Amino acid sequence: MADSFIALDLETATYCRASICQLGMVKVVDNAIVDEFSSLIHTPVVDPFFTDIHGIDEKALANAPHLGEVLRKAVRFIGDVTTVATHTTFDQSCLKAAGVRLSSVQWLDTARVSRRCWLGEKGHGLQAVCERLGFYDEGGHHDALADARMAAKVLLAAFEHSGEGLDYWLKRTNLPITKRTNTKGRCFSEIAQEPNGDGEHFGDVVCFTGALGLKRKEAVAAAAQAGFLATATVTAKTDYLVVGVQNSSLVKGKKSSKQRKAEDLNRQGNRVRIIDEVEFLALCDNGCQGG
Repeated sequence: MADSFIALDLETATYCRASICQLGMVKVVDNAIVDEFSSLIHTPVVDPFFTDIHGIDEKALANAPHLGEVLRKAVRFIGDVTTVATHTTFDQSCLKAAGVRLSSVQWLDTARVSRRCWLGEKGHGLQAVCERLGFYDEGGHHDALADARMAAKVLLAAFEHSGEGLDYWLKRTNLPITKRTNTKGRCFSEIAQEPNGDGEHFGDVVCFTGALGLKRKEAVAAAAQAGFLATATVTAKTDYLVVGVQNSSLVKGKKSSKQRKAEDLNRQGNRVRIIDEVEFLALCDNGCQGG
């Protein structure tokens, strides 16, 4: 078979990663998108905050097929293609949380491709990368099929920019970004903790809110080992917000100002992942060996 891959994207209905409510995939053969698959997935509860992001509500999902049925169709769509690309490992973690194992495929993170292909660029979220590359999809951001198309186009752009194909990038993403990392002039706003340039999440920005099981200094150190830059505030550059136990005397409506800011940014089209401490530590465990 010619050089082929599947690009996949998911949307979720709540903060629970297992609450998959939409799946989109595109099939690429010989550097061209040749087929597409998309389906809503029945999910009984949809958080209104997530509806504001992707436009999917409980009414839209009431008669949608269940996850098992959609996955059977997805497996048929994938066929004998052995590489599935996603932008960051978020979609993989959602499938894992839902108990889904695609053991016959190898995964490729297009965010890791972007960090290595366009060294020195800031921001490797899907929207940021696509804006730099001049991509636009009429389906809009936070539509699973549209985002799958964009992930596919990011990978194809990397092929063209580097002159290398799929096999090269499957190997390259398992190697450090650079042999040496120049961080001169960067600002570390929580403590003087320099991100690990070989960490999987190098280039990603994380912020913390609330009380964690870890001391804040320990959390920042764990983040830095995995490559994260820890900042004191949430901005449009923030990739992850880690939410701990909130002090009810200091927050309004059980949400801190940082979480409300992250939610506002998401409504504007950003993609700040709001996660708990367990998910954060899982990211650090997966990302501290270098990427």
